[in-house]
Amino acid sequence: AWDFEQCLGKADAALAINPNSCDARLLRAVCLMQWRKFEQVPAELDAVLRVNPNHLEALSLYAALRVRQGRADEASPFAARVEKINPAYAGLPAAIGQWLSAGRQFDEARRHLLRAVEWEPNLPGPLAELGLLYLQTGQEDQARETLRKAHALDDYRQDIVNYLRLLDRMEKFLVRRTEHFIVKVDAKRDAVLLDQVAEYLEKIHGEVCGDFDHAPAEPTLVEIFPTHEEFSVRISGRGWIGTVGASTGRVIALVAPTPEEHRNPFGTHNWATVLRHEYAHTVTLSATGNRVPHWFTEACAVWEQPDRRNYQAVRQLTEATRTGRLFSVRELDWAFIRPRRGGDRGLAYAQSEWMLEYIIRRRSYSAVPEMLRAFRDGRSQAEAFRDVLGVSEEQFDKDFRAWAKEQVREWGFDPDPPKNLPAAELAATLQPADAGAQADYAVALYLRGKTSEADQAAQKALALDADNTRALAVRAMTAMARDELDQAVRHAERLERLDRAGHVAPRVLARCALQKRQYARAIAALELFKQRRPLDEFSYRELAALYVQLGQPEKALPNLLELHRRTMTDQKYARQAADIYRMLDKPDQALEYYRQVLHINPYETSAYEAVAAIHRDAGRFDPAIQAVRNVCLLEPDSDQSWIQLAMMRYLAGREPRNDEQLRQARQDAEKALKLNPTGQARKVLDLIDNALAP
Repeated sequence: AWDFEQCLGKADAALAINPNSCDARLLRAVCLMQWRKFEQVPAELDAVLRVNPNHLEALSLYAALRVRQGRADEASPFAARVEKINPAYAGLPAAIGQWLSAGRQFDEARRHLLRAVEWEPNLPGPLAELGLLYLQTGQEDQARETLRKAHALDDYRQDIVNYLRLLDRMEKFLVRRTEHFIVKVDAKRDAVLLDQVAEYLEKIHGEVCGDFDHAPAEPTLVEIFPTHEEFSVRISGRGWIGTVGASTGRVIALVAPTPEEHRNPFGTHNWATVLRHEYAHTVTLSATGNRVPHWFTEACAVWEQPDRRNYQAVRQLTEATRTGRLFSVRELDWAFIRPRRGGDRGLAYAQSEWMLEYIIRRRSYSAVPEMLRAFRDGRSQAEAFRDVLGVSEEQFDKDFRAWAKEQVREWGFDPDPPKNLPAAELAATLQPADAGAQADYAVALYLRGKTSEADQAAQKALALDADNTRALAVRAMTAMARDELDQAVRHAERLERLDRAGHVAPRVLARCALQKRQYARAIAALELFKQRRPLDEFSYRELAALYVQLGQPEKALPNLLELHRRTMTDQKYARQAADIYRMLDKPDQALEYYRQVLHINPYETSAYEAVAAIHRDAGRFDPAIQAVRNVCLLEPDSDQSWIQLAMMRYLAGREPRNDEQLRQARQDAEKALKLNPTGQARKVLDLIDNALAP
């Protein structure tokens, strides 16, 4: 639960009863280490050692603290004291190994944990910690063996039981090894992903590694689990984790992007986007020896994604900029790990990438690999900012916030927040003859959903100043909400004459024109809105739908592509684009967007069939056969699927004649015949036999 305050409170309650309680002090020390408040830990351990100078657990934790901080020379005196008291005390290497593992320093942690197991082979704690380390590093055979030993000594831990059960199930996964990856998928439900994922990963390997000037030394394990529960166990040992993909470094795990809710309550997701994101984690963690700050590896991972910043992220960033709720760079890690408010984690992802964009614009992209090298060399975040960016963390925050306000303005938003309703109401009451105060009150009322009162306040403002643009905007919006379209248009047209940069007038004019079926006016207003609010999906969505409705699909395409680039989690825009490209006889572009469909829903048989048909028409039979094979993997009991495959192989083997291809076609047709003896398979077999005849 990461409830550090409650943990410390419980320890303090114990200390109130017994100020010399070593257990309470050790609880505080461990809690503070978990919280990464390392500078506060020595006071707790010193208090224990004043009570008992030979307290082995406290001395061992002191040594672990210094090693975890990268100050191994300062750990030696505490380790020496432990060894003088008990030369074979396994708690010393166990503590150091545990905290190094928590800091993702796995190689060094392994050595300490192995020593602890050697000294005390019947102690389940070090064995369990070692087994979990092996899971993190992808050494699954060693993990299984070690966790079984730990379980035999202590069968109480549910997470170890969960891991062992999962590892047993994973033995039946399909596996494909490529030059840089080992891909594993469930054989029964997700075989269709195996080749697609492996080929995609090899395609992006050079791109991602090139971006960060580093390639991992070992192949990366990529494990796709058939259910969200199994994915969650692989990452946490428990049956729930609130995401669909994760990287532990060498291991990338994700849940299959299935639309079946009982398998994945999150539904479909873009597996290609998730894998590129997670592989960026793998590369940046490897590049830094796992020393990269959480926010920075997330920034790199989001930056690597093929999708663009979506409108939800834009709104989050805009609101945080307006309200002064952007995180400081020192706070960002904890916004991921322990968000305090709803939406904090989503904001942390968006802000991290935004900060990376700022760094790149300020210094050029070369700063990114430079910072990774600084973290690899053991420099702190403050030192990396000083040495690479030439600023302190505090100055960076200040400069970034100023830049963020300008960015928000470029996006078409006001970077300053509207007045809250109580303040606006008070100002309007105290300044009844001030048009600006009355307009601010109208805006505040409208934002709170009080449209009738907002309209009245806007009328008061306009009576004082007929050209007040904020009041005109409120009047236009409230008239539209009442379906008084002509009045809304009059206010919006006047507003547009007065404010050639605002977004309210074109939005109102577009909505009213759409309702009146005045499509030319709607298109003009939507194009204007697009210029002024380029990141708002409203214009793209409405223009795409309108052009399709008007029978002008080629004009819908740019809007569909933009919508897809900013969502990439819903296949509908990619599918529309693919179908339009195919209709326009642009097969290469159609293929690209059918692939995008399959990145979101790899179980969509009609997309494979479309891909097969395009390749077939171009005479490219190998990829056409692969596409139909995927249909057979998804529908193994359908005679029609096997007939399609047989016919595709028949076409491939007919001219020039390829007997091996034709024999495979015959096998496929025989499968179809077995599934449905009265179907079309017999006719297909006759065709193939004729082709095979001497």
